[in-house]
Amino acid sequence: MWLREQGVPDVAPAAYGVWIENDRAVRFLLHVDADPPARATDAVRPSPGEALEGYRQGVPVTAVVMVCSEAGERAIHTDAGVAGLPVAVAVATPRRLAAVGSPAEAVWSRVGGDPGHLVRLIDLADQ
Repeated sequence: MWLREQGVPDVAPAAYGVWIENDRAVRFLLHVDADPPARATDAVRPSPGEALEGYRQGVPVTAVVMVCSEAGERAIHTDAGVAGLPVAVAVATPRRLAAVGSPAEAVWSRVGGDPGHLVRLIDLADQ
C-alpha cells in the first residue's frame, strides 16, 4: 500500500526490510521469483525489466533484491530494462543463500556489475 502512496505502481514485493550494520543501513524491497510462474493464470512471464518497471519513477528504498533461479539471475543481468532502474538491483540464488546461511553475507550479484562479483547486503548501500 505505501508504495502506491509513493507513486510506485504495479509492483508486488514479497517483503520490505532494513539491514543495519556498523552505522550503515540499507533499506530494501525483496522479490522472490517463482519458477515457473506462481499463478497458473500467468500465460506469459514478463521480462525482469517489465516486472520491475514500476520502480523506474524512483522508489523510497536503497535497493531491490531478488531471489531467483540461476536462469532467472542470468536473465536479470542481461535485461537492459533492469540496468536502467534508478535504484540498485541485486540478485541471489536460493543455492547461494543456503550455502552461507545468512542473506547478509556476500551472496548478492549487483546488476550492472560483474555477475561473478558477489557483495554483502550492506554493501548495496553504496551506490
